[in-house]
Amino acid sequence: MPENPRTRKRRYLIYALPFLQLGYLLSIEPVEALMKTPAGDFKSGMLPLFQLIYAPVIVASMEYRWVNTLLQEYDAFWEQLL
Repeated sequence: MPENPRTRKRRYLIYALPFLQLGYLLSIEPVEALMKTPAGDFKSGMLPLFQLIYAPVIVASMEYRWVNTLLQEYDAFWEQLL
């Protein structure tokens, strides 16, 4: 029996959603590197955009110490790469 197209789309969404969330979390440091100048400051007008896009992550890092620790370690990892 052929599969219903709506069921296929739902299954795809269920499988894709965790990967999209992980991609969002892991993209914070590369995006930050693109928005900063070589001196380490944010380019003109980029800080509000960065804060808007990553507001849930920023709030979580302020609320939970373990999230803040993970983000600091992730930041140190990207500093070593760049």
